[in-house]
Amino acid sequence: LDKLAAAGKKHVLVLPVGFAVDHIETLYDIEVAQRRHAEGLGLDFHRANALNTSAKFMQVLAQTAKAEF
Repeated sequence: LDKLAAAGKKHVLVLPVGFAVDHIETLYDIEVAQRRHAEGLGLDFHRANALNTSAKFMQVLAQTAKAEF
């Protein structure tokens, strides 16, 4: 974030690709702490939703789980 702001960037989209679902790390560390830091640097901060907001992803996950048992 510091480097982006120093480079004159105005917008940032955080995509937590390592997480399939929202949990405390995405909801606090990114959405609260990193947002606060970014906005303090003058950046317009956005976070992409985790896959748990996708009905299709949940269907595929459920089908995969059922197939395994």
